[in-house]
Amino acid sequence: MITDLDNNAIPSDTAKGDGAADRMPVEEYSAERIAEFLLSNAVDELDYAWAVREVRKLGIDPEGVLHGRPTVALPPRGGRAQPEPTGHTVIASEPD
Repeated sequence: MITDLDNNAIPSDTAKGDGAADRMPVEEYSAERIAEFLLSNAVDELDYAWAVREVRKLGIDPEGVLHGRPTVALPPRGGRAQPEPTGHTVIASEPD
């Protein structure tokens, strides 16, 4: 077992040389997949604008990436973000 943490070593059972680390699947993401992840996981318009800039830094046109836009608008100054209206009407009854 590796015990020298001063050299950024992580204690691991794989240090025994049993090859377990060689059997672990490693997923590598393409730039397109990273772009899709960034754009699809934006939580509001400000976050989405940041994601668009990051995707462009990857050399990818955000318009060419299949993704969903956030459904939460930017909050008013000093307020909290509100979801976009759904078109449903809420009827409140008068108290007795």
